[in-house]
Amino acid sequence: MISEWGDLETLLENAARVKAKKAREALLGQAEEARLSKLLATLREDVPLECRPEALSLGAQDEEALRALYRRLGFTQLIESLGSGQGEDDRPENQIAIEMVTSLADLEELVVQLAELDWVAVRMIGDEKKGGLVDEPVGLCFALAEDRAAYLPIGTPTLLQRACVPFEDAMPLLRPLFESRDSPPWLSGDTKRVQTLLGESEIRARLPGFDLELAAYLLDPAGPRTTKALASQHLGRTLRAWEEVAGRGAKATSARELAPEVVAAWGAEEVCALSELAPRLAGRLKDDALESLVEEVEVPLTAVLSGMERAGVRIDEAVGAELDYQ
Repeated sequence: MISEWGDLETLLENAARVKAKKAREALLGQAEEARLSKLLATLREDVPLECRPEALSLGAQDEEALRALYRRLGFTQLIESLGSGQGEDDRPENQIAIEMVTSLADLEELVVQLAELDWVAVRMIGDEKKGGLVDEPVGLCFALAEDRAAYLPIGTPTLLQRACVPFEDAMPLLRPLFESRDSPPWLSGDTKRVQTLLGESEIRARLPGFDLELAAYLLDPAGPRTTKALASQHLGRTLRAWEEVAGRGAKATSARELAPEVVAAWGAEEVCALSELAPRLAGRLKDDALESLVEEVEVPLTAVLSGMERAGVRIDEAVGAELDYQ
């Protein structure tokens, strides 16, 4: 209406000519309220200032101070908005060296390397889906050091993934890492899903030594639990979300249709960050007296839930048909 009549006073003078009934009645009956609203929204230009306007301009921000503040308050998205800082924990993703494991001989060597580490950090990579059982993964990524990772492509050779290890051949070689008590403790972001995958291959995995999502939940039930968010909060490092690699929604590309090098690069970022996050969050759990809760309740429960999901629930189809209201 202002666009039509030019200004508020002209509009009020012509209120009776406004076509919309409710607007016309409001203008005729509440002219003074309209003038007050205009007054309240008008910026004062006659207020005395003790300094020149140039002194009020925004200066350069102290990114390190902001980064410290955002970490303390858990503002992960604001941390990411600052970009990559120059702190000791910041490291460009492209500095992660990746070893591609494309044969059974390579896998045997990898198992020997992993058995000598303090932790076996693993990231299962595949198309995410809701529910208990998981599809055969596209690959497994293991952390070898803070800046080194190994990627094991799994499946049948394709045009994109020419060199890979069949799932049924890979799992027996990985069995000692997860079953033997002489192997280092293993960890992952979601250990229940890893145990489900291993269980489908008849591997009775030891209880995990650490579960990133469980730790994050116990430390902050309302906070984020993804490796990306936790790396931003605790390491000051910006990781890529899977959607940035594969796309979103209907336009998303299946993990099996991506080049192995692309999947490996993403997995390496994730698993190396996971390996660094584990001792930090474990220390916080100890400081908050949550160690016994994790070790005696939460971690053992992952094995129980994995077993329940694999076993499923027996359903009587005849009774189900009787209960079908359609």
